[in-house]
Amino acid sequence: MPATKGELLWSAKGDGYGTNSLMSQLPPEREPPMADDPNKRGPADRSRISLLEPHEVQYWADKFGVSKERLSEAVRKVGHSAEAVSRELTGSP
Repeated sequence: MPATKGELLWSAKGDGYGTNSLMSQLPPEREPPMADDPNKRGPADRSRISLLEPHEVQYWADKFGVSKERLSEAVRKVGHSAEAVSRELTGSP
């Protein structure tokens, strides 16, 4: 007998014990990746600067010793390369 719409919704929402029965049926290698963790201190790719992640903006601003606004200006001027932004902020060729 096919599952009713209510039964499907219940199984998609979880089993009432804090687990999602659909997710618990997947083998570990098929589970979806974890969301971005803002508790991580450094960026995943240290060669590029992302202005979309607040924790990355704070990391790079602290690393270069500048304000977040100054960092944003430098990224907009020279692009997302950490090396190019470093040269822009330090005045080095």
